[in-house]
Amino acid sequence: MTNGSGSPPRLSPAADLLFGSVAGMIGMLFQFPFDTIKVRLQSQPHGAGQLFTGPLDCAVKGFKSGGVKSFYKGLSAPLVGAMIENSALFGAFSHIQSVVRRYSDMPSVEAPLSLAQLTLSGFLSGALVSFVLTPVELVKCQLQVQDVLFNPAANASIPPHASTTTPVPPAHSLHHGQHHQGPISVIMTTLRKHGIRGLYHGHVGTFLREAGGGAAWFGTYELVIRELIRRKQKAQLEEPPPGPAPASAPSPRAAAASSTSLSLFPSPSSTSIPPHPTQPPPGPPRTITKEDLGTPSIMLAGALAGMTYNAALFPADTLKSRQQTTDGGKSFVQVARDLYTAQGWRGFYKGFGITVLRSAPTSAMIFATYVSEEEQELLSRHFPF
Repeated sequence: MTNGSGSPPRLSPAADLLFGSVAGMIGMLFQFPFDTIKVRLQSQPHGAGQLFTGPLDCAVKGFKSGGVKSFYKGLSAPLVGAMIENSALFGAFSHIQSVVRRYSDMPSVEAPLSLAQLTLSGFLSGALVSFVLTPVELVKCQLQVQDVLFNPAANASIPPHASTTTPVPPAHSLHHGQHHQGPISVIMTTLRKHGIRGLYHGHVGTFLREAGGGAAWFGTYELVIRELIRRKQKAQLEEPPPGPAPASAPSPRAAAASSTSLSLFPSPSSTSIPPHPTQPPPGPPRTITKEDLGTPSIMLAGALAGMTYNAALFPADTLKSRQQTTDGGKSFVQVARDLYTAQGWRGFYKGFGITVLRSAPTSAMIFATYVSEEEQELLSRHFPF
């Protein structure tokens, strides 16, 4: 990770992995219920057969179907995946920065990267992580939707519509209505029916989301950090320089005694020795770095970065979710065409609002956990590197 000015990372690779893992775990625990609602909204059938009118309706029906536990279906796989994803993402971001610096004729290894170079590093980092994340996303999405989307008992209360469009029956789920007990069941069924390629169903959407999102995430974070540094540096320059302490006026008696003493016993050096200055002359202003910003500023930059990440390529995430929760082997383009025909552009943004809103605190916590000096020092006491 950079220090806000593009300088090389201060952490060792082992520390990068550890802090990234902890950050990913904390972020996933917070965001998972919201992610479950988002995936269910994205994966519901077309047209009048839609099961939910919005995020709140989805949350209520999910709670009635399985209680609070229903929002944490499939947590174990993405929890491990989030730890791997964030540790790999931060680690790859740091390593790719070194590669970019090496092949960009930088004057020194300490030279800061430009915002464009940091954004490119984020893009490449996300592209690499997508190959690890696609199988995790497939398992997560399958477990998140099976209790609501493909459970006839849970949907029995849905009123019929006049349209001939009907909900997708259980047989249209990716594994023909099979109820999975956990991540291992999803993985084994996928391998048995589709082989290794089945685990990468929906990879195009994951690649676009992670690569484009990685560029947006790190690029926005660095942009906001640099702007906060610039503002803090400007405020420091505008502060008035410290002057000498004002001298207190002597009392009349002391002034008279001093005058008498000077007239009776004049000192030859009294007029030749200047008084010592009370303050040294001001030096050049101190350079502001990310460490001077504090945790609230880091969290602000992280929150804005998270919102940009999710908003940038949200339609790709929608298509990925639909691919990974339906059978038929349709391509990314075919799924996009079907969705547009049935719902128009609005269909690509199901769950957009709740996703962008929940991403702000989640991303803020991830960056605060990873970047905060206090967190790094606390962990380093137990895990020295």
